[in-house]
Amino acid sequence: MNDNLYFLIEDHDVTGPHSLTVLRQKAEIFAITPDTPVKPSEPVDALWMHIHEMPALRATLFPQKKSLNLQTLAPFPGLTPTEAGHEPVHIEEILRENAMRQIHAENFDISERPKGPRYRRNRNFILIAVTLNLTGFVLYCLTTSETPFMVMAPTVTAFATVLIYWFMYHLVDTR
Repeated sequence: MNDNLYFLIEDHDVTGPHSLTVLRQKAEIFAITPDTPVKPSEPVDALWMHIHEMPALRATLFPQKKSLNLQTLAPFPGLTPTEAGHEPVHIEEILRENAMRQIHAENFDISERPKGPRYRRNRNFILIAVTLNLTGFVLYCLTTSETPFMVMAPTVTAFATVLIYWFMYHLVDTR
């Protein structure tokens, strides 16, 4: 076991001495960073330094991570990616696109969404159906004494609503 002990400054307080095992655990849970001030316990007059200024300690606590190198393979032996119909995947480009999508998603506001043809079609259908049904209801209320009209007005109104729906949602081009 390594006998190196270190003092840290955490939340403006000096803590320690800590072993390398404890420092590794703190680094794993991000309790310390490469910018955390550290001082070896030996010699007593050692100066405070940031972890990133001590290469051996930095390499122990924050090892260099391997970079990813993703490439697509040719679907058939002997074909280059260009001949196969696709280009190699570049991880930097994917990460850049994802970052731009994340920024766009964070700034997205549903109230600022443009109203498209589907919204206008739904609004128009609701307005026409409500107007038609309201007119049918008023006519029904005004002529309730006539028995044939009492049956015919709601039937015609319902039939007209279905026809309007069929026309607006199935016959009209919605592009």
